[in-house]
Amino acid sequence: MNYGISVTIPERARLAEIYCHQPNNLTEDAILQRRIEAIDLTVTFCERRETVKRDRAQHEEKICSFTKTEPPNIGVGFVPSPDRFPLLMHAAQCPDCIGDERLSVEERAFTYCRPTVMNDHFDSQHLVRREQAEQSGEKIRCEHPKCRNHKFEHIDEFRCHVYKVHGVTLRSSEQVKQKRLRKARRRRMITGKRIE
Repeated sequence: MNYGISVTIPERARLAEIYCHQPNNLTEDAILQRRIEAIDLTVTFCERRETVKRDRAQHEEKICSFTKTEPPNIGVGFVPSPDRFPLLMHAAQCPDCIGDERLSVEERAFTYCRPTVMNDHFDSQHLVRREQAEQSGEKIRCEHPKCRNHKFEHIDEFRCHVYKVHGVTLRSSEQVKQKRLRKARRRRMITGKRIE
């Protein structure tokens, strides 16, 4: 039976295969091995980062290409114009991802559904690295393509820059601290440990 599962991350594809295709003739050892594999894949998959659905970005690109009247003048060594990433960003765009050249142009310009969701992403993917840099005395750099030479000593200076220059509001240190405390309390409640 073909379930038509189409995914780009190999761990996700294998997990879908394990969960959706469960033959009746498996032995107890085979079932145990599949469970172990599923756990290992889940751990690996959770460490992965998926920012934008490529199909959606490609679909939007195709729609836009139908409205163009002249073909784009793209050479062999085409590099997107810095204007593709304006200084004033959408409030739900990640100020770090926009400068990450390992990502596709669509992923760099991705806009989350709400600023809160973008803040969750920023806190989980980028904030810890910046906190470590601040603690070790390293400068904190703005990753926006037009601001890469801007460096800051403290995270709050960086937050202020991102707000004033890019129009993106990041959570304050106190808000991040409170969110982490709530998350730790929820984890303790789930594991059955007493909250103090």
